Amino acid sequence: KKSVKEAASFVSISLKSVSKEESETTVPLLLSFLHFMCFAGFVEEVATSLAASIESSLGDYDVSLLSPAFENSLGLRRSRRSSSGTASHAPIPSLPPAVAWATFESILQGVNSDSRGIRRLILSSHSSSLSLEKALQKGINYADRILGSSDDSFGRNFPIAEVESVIRAFEAYGRFALHKESMLSLRNEGEVSVNRQVSMLLKWTTEKIVPALLGSFKGASMLHDLDLSHISSVSESLIHEPPGSPSLASPPKQRANVGRTPEAMRGASKLFDTAQNEPPIVFLKKFASTLLSTSCMISSELLAMGVSTHEDIALASVEWCEIFRHSENSLHGPLFSILVRLAVQLNRAAGDCSLIETLLYIFNDKIPDDSAEANALKDALGQMVRSRGGVENIVSVFMKVANASQLVDNDEESISLGTPSCLSDIWDKGGTIQVMLDIIFGNPEAQISLARALVTSLSASEVALTPTVILQANCLSYIARSISGSVMTRILSDLDCEKFHESHEMQSFVKDLLESSA
Repeated sequence: KKSVKEAASFVSISLKSVSKEESETTVPLLLSFLHFMCFAGFVEEVATSLAASIESSLGDYDVSLLSPAFENSLGLRRSRRSSSGTASHAPIPSLPPAVAWATFESILQGVNSDSRGIRRLILSSHSSSLSLEKALQKGINYADRILGSSDDSFGRNFPIAEVESVIRAFEAYGRFALHKESMLSLRNEGEVSVNRQVSMLLKWTTEKIVPALLGSFKGASMLHDLDLSHISSVSESLIHEPPGSPSLASPPKQRANVGRTPEAMRGASKLFDTAQNEPPIVFLKKFASTLLSTSCMISSELLAMGVSTHEDIALASVEWCEIFRHSENSLHGPLFSILVRLAVQLNRAAGDCSLIETLLYIFNDKIPDDSAEANALKDALGQMVRSRGGVENIVSVFMKVANASQLVDNDEESISLGTPSCLSDIWDKGGTIQVMLDIIFGNPEAQISLARALVTSLSASEVALTPTVILQANCLSYIARSISGSVMTRILSDLDCEKFHESHEMQSFVKDLLESSA
C-alpha cells in the first residue's frame, strides 16, 4: 500500500506537469497516468477532474433550461459549487479543454486497455458517474438555450468554441449512457433496456431539436446549400458491426458491447469555421441537424446492443421524419442517409419497418433515379430482404406505400392494365416505388411473397379499377409469367373473376391470368 501511495504521489506530480500541455499528443500518456490513479483508488478524483475540465469548455451558463423533471430523472442534484472550486481540492489537475475532450472521448471509445480500464472503474462508481453526467448535462442545457434562441442572436451570444463543445457533450452524454447500460446488462445476464438518460434524449430530440429545425426552414429563402459532410463520420457508424471484443450473444441481436465503440467519435470539427460569413439561421440549422444525426447514432447503437424494447426509438424516429416534409433539398442527403441506416437497424434488431415505411412514403416523389438517396435506399432494402423475415417485411412495406402513395393515385392516365414484358411497363415513374420493385423482382422468393400479397389484396372485397389496383394487377401478371409452376398456380387459384363484375376489363384480365397459369 505504501508503494502504491508513493507511486500515486509521483504520478500526480507528473500529471500536473503534463496537464499544462495544450497538445492532444499527450492523450496516450494522460490515459496511462489516469488509469494508474484510478487503480490506486482515486477514481472519484479522476472523474471530478474530467468533469471540471469539460464544464470549463462550456462557458458560464449553469442554469438548467430544461424542465426540473429532466434533472430529477437523472438522479442529479444541482450543486452550488463551481467546477473550479471542486477541482482545487483534488489531487488530479484540470486539463485544457481540447485535451480533456480528446481524453474523455478516448475513454468512451475504448481506444486501448488504459481507456477501457478507466471507463470500467468510473462506471463502477455511482458518484463518479454522476459527476460526469452532471458536466455533460450542462452541455445539453446549453444546447437547449441555443435551440431556443432567436435566429439573429446565435452568433452574437454563443461563442463558436463553446458551441462545438456542446455538440461533443451531446454525443458523449449519449455514449456514456450506452456504456452504463452495457455494464448493467453484464450484471443482469444480458438484459438491456432503454435507460432514463436515453429515453430523455429521445424525448428531447423530438420536442426540441426537430421543432428547431422546422422553425429554421421558415427562412429557407435566405439560405444557400449547406455543407453537412461532417455528418458522414457519424452516419457510417449507424450500421453496427460487432467489434472484436467478446459479446454476450450472436446476431441478429447484439446484446451488450462494453468494448470499443464501433466508429471513432465525432471529435472536433470545422462545422462553424465560416461563422463570420453566414447568416445566423444557417448556424442554427447546422447545429440542430448535427444533434439530430447524433441522436440517430445513439439510437442505432442502443439497438445494436439488443434492447428489450424498441418501440420508443421507432416512435421517436418516425416523428423526426417530419423535417423532410418541410425542408429544402440540401438537407435531404445527409440526414436521409442517416435515418435510412437507423431504419435498417430497427428492422435488423426487432423486425420493425415503421421508419423505413415512413421514409419510403415521404420520399416517393422526391428521389431522382441513381441519386445518392436512391442508392442508399437500394442498399438498405437489399440488406432488409436478406435478413430474417426480410422478404415478408419488404413486401408488406411495398403494399402499404403503394396503397397510400398519391403518386400512384395521380397517375391514372399513364397506368393502364396490360401484360407487361419488363419492369418499365409496370412502373416508369421512378421514386421509392421503383426502388422497391427493383429489389423485389430481383429476388424470386420476394416475387412469390408479393404474388400472395397481391392476390390477397385483390380478393379481399369488390375492387374498383383504380390506378393502385392496376399497378397491383400488372405486378401479378409479370410475376405469373416470370415464375411458372404449381406454386404460382395455387397462389392464383384464390382469384375470383366475379369480384370484378363492375369492370369487364378487369374480369377479362383475371380470367386470362388464370387460364394461362393453368
